[in-house]
Amino acid sequence: MLIVINQMAADERSAEFTVDQGGGYFRMGKHGIVFPRQAICDPERSEYGPHAWDADCPILRQPIRIRAELRTQDGREWVDFTPELRFRPSRNPSDWVWIYMLVGPTQFGEPLNILWSPAIGIPGIDESLDDPTQRTYVSGGYAYRRIKHFSGYNVTAGRAVAEETAREVVSDR
Repeated sequence: MLIVINQMAADERSAEFTVDQGGGYFRMGKHGIVFPRQAICDPERSEYGPHAWDADCPILRQPIRIRAELRTQDGREWVDFTPELRFRPSRNPSDWVWIYMLVGPTQFGEPLNILWSPAIGIPGIDESLDDPTQRTYVSGGYAYRRIKHFSGYNVTAGRAVAEETAREVVSDR
């Protein structure tokens, strides 16, 4: 897997990286994301939203520049991505996009979730309630999970809202 050292802002609150068809592992400060080969749907030729997460899509054929905003708010680590993208559906875990978020020492031993949020500060949505392939795992100081799309994610202990609420949140935007 290609490891790419991307551009971090001097204040380490944002990162920019370019993903091509070969995919790779990209560090965003203390967090990371893994893209397999040909994993990104072409944002110009595919829909975005909860209704589209599992729909087939044309694959992006050229490199794309991604920006990640990194924040700590309300005791949670947040990563917010632009542009909004979704990823090629697959039943094969080696074809999935994975996000890794460093867990703070106060969170060790607690049940953790990486939740989807349409923006930093919006309540997190536990997508694993509707799709167990998106459940969060914890190992080696990191929480990690499969993601089918992104705008933003945060790692937290505790309860979250379900995907039905996500549809309401997205439609209100």
